[in-house]
Amino acid sequence: MKDNYNLTPQKLNPRQWKLHDFFETHEQANVQDVCNALPEYYSVHITDGNYSNCPKLYEDINTLNESSQTDKIIVIKNNCFFRGTKEEAEAYRNKLKIKALKAFKKYWNVDKKIKADGQGKLIGNNGDPITEDSSAREFIETFVRESNHGEE
Repeated sequence: MKDNYNLTPQKLNPRQWKLHDFFETHEQANVQDVCNALPEYYSVHITDGNYSNCPKLYEDINTLNESSQTDKIIVIKNNCFFRGTKEEAEAYRNKLKIKALKAFKKYWNVDKKIKADGQGKLIGNNGDPITEDSSAREFIETFVRESNHGEE
């Protein structure tokens, strides 16, 4: 399974810079305001239910908030966007922290369950788990070490 996490900061594209510039001159806006001001980049798609009517806009705002190229946080509240005050930016940061801690808690619980149930353990040809003391482990480590040595 390939992880698709790109932790390298991405540079903002021209559309995202236009959105950034829009919020430099507008204290607050809703989806329709942004779409009207930047129709070449965003358009409203009315949908039933509780869905974003302009997903690209929300993605770009999240990208702006994650970017180290900008110095403002754009707060999203009730489908309205506004430049956050220090207190609002701190509340946003705390919300991200809680979300991350919940994800880490879930990760560690899954990891603990894998270890407790024997999932994720290497099994030798005879069906026994490969432990620190087994000859199979020594064979595997030697193989990996020699394989890596050829690439250096």
